[in-house]
Amino acid sequence: MGEIKIFKTQDSKQIRDYFKKYELETLNLAGIIDNVPEAEIFTDSLDNPSGVLIRFKYFNYLHTVSTKFLDEMFEELFPQGKYGFAGTTRFLTSEIKRRYQLDWENDCDFYYMPKENYSNVALKSNVSEIDIKDAEFIDENYNYRNSHTIHEIKDAISNRPSSGIYIDGKLVCWVLIHEDDSLGFMYTMDEHRGKGFALDVSLDISKKIIDKGKIPFLQIVSSNPMSPGLARKTGFVKKGQADWFGIIIE
Repeated sequence: MGEIKIFKTQDSKQIRDYFKKYELETLNLAGIIDNVPEAEIFTDSLDNPSGVLIRFKYFNYLHTVSTKFLDEMFEELFPQGKYGFAGTTRFLTSEIKRRYQLDWENDCDFYYMPKENYSNVALKSNVSEIDIKDAEFIDENYNYRNSHTIHEIKDAISNRPSSGIYIDGKLVCWVLIHEDDSLGFMYTMDEHRGKGFALDVSLDISKKIIDKGKIPFLQIVSSNPMSPGLARKTGFVKKGQADWFGIIIE
């Protein structure tokens, strides 16, 4: 391609400055860098980056507004194979789908909580951190369960804030933080729905994230009719898309 060159780099002030320029759209990239030390970081310049790619195993976390960066990135870093993309803007989703064969997709909406939207009200329930012994129970009730999710759940409980409600020693409602810093794994046992538990754990974990100097955010599958209402009630605001999909390069 010739005009730009993609290279592997390390976390740096320049990378973080790029994130500040596109703060909301790169929250997931920053989260991966913070939580997954083995993730690889790629860019085209440390003076004035036009894009950043974070790669961890199958998934790629990407932000750019430059089609030149996108073209060069695929030329240099994506040989034949299958690749996943996590939480991309609709612009990037469209550009990548236009170039390559789609393998699977989950269109998602992006919600974030402005600090001023956090409601510092007294919670109606006793919310606590989640015990690691409940990791398998959470995994059993996770809609997107696979062979890897138990490890992701244990990592989330061990290394990031969590919020859960216990009744008579049994976990009945919970929410964790994914490795990209988004809220997830949320669930309320059927017999305890309609009691306001999901709102309480959402408010509790949002405060924990804000107290760490970060912005609470989540990515909701567009076909999910229930979660947007809870998100808005908690104080989250919809801001664009954060799509998940896979491609095949032949």
